Amino acid sequence: MKASHLALAVIIAAIIVTGTVIAIHKAEHNVHPVGIRLGVEFNTHATAAWIALSEHLFSQHGLRVEKVIKFRTGPELAAAFARGDIDAAWACLAPIVKMIDKGAKLYIVEAAHYYGYGCVGSPHIKSIEDLKKLGREPVIAIPGKASQVHPMLLLAEEKYGFHAKIVYIKPPAILSAVLKGSVDAACIPEPLLSVALNKGLHLLFLAQQVWPSMPGSYLVVSQRFLKEHPEAVCKLAEVNEEATSLIYKDPGKAVDIDAKMLGLPASVINESLKHLYFTTRLNVAEMQKMVDIMYEHGLIRHDINISKYIVNLGKLCGKHS
Repeated sequence: MKASHLALAVIIAAIIVTGTVIAIHKAEHNVHPVGIRLGVEFNTHATAAWIALSEHLFSQHGLRVEKVIKFRTGPELAAAFARGDIDAAWACLAPIVKMIDKGAKLYIVEAAHYYGYGCVGSPHIKSIEDLKKLGREPVIAIPGKASQVHPMLLLAEEKYGFHAKIVYIKPPAILSAVLKGSVDAACIPEPLLSVALNKGLHLLFLAQQVWPSMPGSYLVVSQRFLKEHPEAVCKLAEVNEEATSLIYKDPGKAVDIDAKMLGLPASVINESLKHLYFTTRLNVAEMQKMVDIMYEHGLIRHDINISKYIVNLGKLCGKHS
């Protein structure tokens, strides 16, 4: 064999071997991704999660979604974590704090959004002044004790100078109650708030009007999953960040995805998303304020330092936290 032919044969063999090694490496990466069981709140707060699922971002980051549990209330999420049914979730801060207070081993990875809550009046209540003119304590419904809107309502009482009789009604029954006038007002999350406004009820206030930078929802993981799969937690953060950026890069697609996932008109979803500010950045001071309000008003038993339950992404993944 001529030297030139031999050299060519060696080069071809090298290319084949290298290609095979690369193919094997990719196959190993894609065939055995870390399996993850997700909890997702059934609302527009979890827009990043809905986008990530719809756009297959989990698989693109080496994660395999084994199960998705949709929940409407904090107790539903708490039960799923307690049973060990889920590894990670997008959930509002107050229910996360309540679970930690009860002994759950949970850790916050990143934020999902700020705001996304508000209060509407029943048909005979069109303003805060109408509430104050009732001549009695207004009856205001919230989804549950220690729900995310509970601390918001407490701050609203201070700001606007009224004291409410608080009753607990789970979604979607809470919307029916305020529409029928069974209660004077309801403080509810999005997109239920926008649904109520679409039905003609009057907005009393938005979260940001009583609490600038009010914490919203967060990506949270179990301690077990964090310990067993730290690299997967880093990938979850990447998924959350990419999905969050897509909300603003293509808001029309975000509306369409939410509308499909939640079964609501695009017009309602569009209005709902206007009431939220999506970000992955943590505001620890505001998060601690939420904890302090809950502790001060007896909504939790322990004075929690929330910073102890935040994943240090800088240390874990070599990035900012």
